[in-house]
Amino acid sequence: MELWSRRKFFLTSLAGSAVAGANKLFGRTLPDSNDAMASARAFPGSPAQGKRPLIISSANGFHALDKGMDILKKGGDTLDAVVAAVTVVEDDPNDRSVGYGGLPNEEGEVELDASVMHGPTHRGGSVAGVRRIKNVSRLAKAVMEKTNHVMIVGDGARRFAVAEGFEEMNLLTEDSRKIWLAWKAKSSLNWHPGIDSPEWKEHISATFPLPRRHPVWRGKFPGASGIHRSLALAAVWTMKSARRVRRAKARKISKFPAATRLSK
Repeated sequence: MELWSRRKFFLTSLAGSAVAGANKLFGRTLPDSNDAMASARAFPGSPAQGKRPLIISSANGFHALDKGMDILKKGGDTLDAVVAAVTVVEDDPNDRSVGYGGLPNEEGEVELDASVMHGPTHRGGSVAGVRRIKNVSRLAKAVMEKTNHVMIVGDGARRFAVAEGFEEMNLLTEDSRKIWLAWKAKSSLNWHPGIDSPEWKEHISATFPLPRRHPVWRGKFPGASGIHRSLALAAVWTMKSARRVRRAKARKISKFPAATRLSK
């Protein structure tokens, strides 16, 4: 199976679209579609004619594409092929993005979303916020095929899955749990009081260091609450940073001759 880069896919699609547009504009037709070689000779830049199985995937799903390609090569349904490939990734405990072993939410619970669309019938189905169900891509397909809904979420989606024979299980692996604990310890500010609290004022002042004589601290914003002062600090810090970048660029440009500056 050939691995295409995004650039190759884009250029091939662009060439095919250009050829199709030229045919329509000038009334020129391709040779018999059964003669792929003749078509290729007539338009060497165009993709091969006829049906050619193609699946596009992110990097973490590339190893699962053979499962889907086998279905396509046998004339199977396109959605069945896609779901078969995604199921391989969902079953992989070493993949942190989806399914078994996926990283949990803030509460330590793995919640999964999935959506599918079927080109031939123009139908779709989806689920969101599903807990304790591993293969949510299959569940989204079941929503499309067996209900009059487009999306089912939360505990309703879990109950529908159980009714359809999906197995409930704990999706949090030990490795994912450790990653979650490390994130929770590092992001402990998420569990602190809001940004109006004294703790947040100290954190903001450390993050956006400004002199205590600055108008933000001296109460030059009448009626502003702590949260507004904090946001003002962030805005002032951002503007100061932007000014520094502009000055640095100006100094860099001034080192070049005028002709060079104009050409840029």
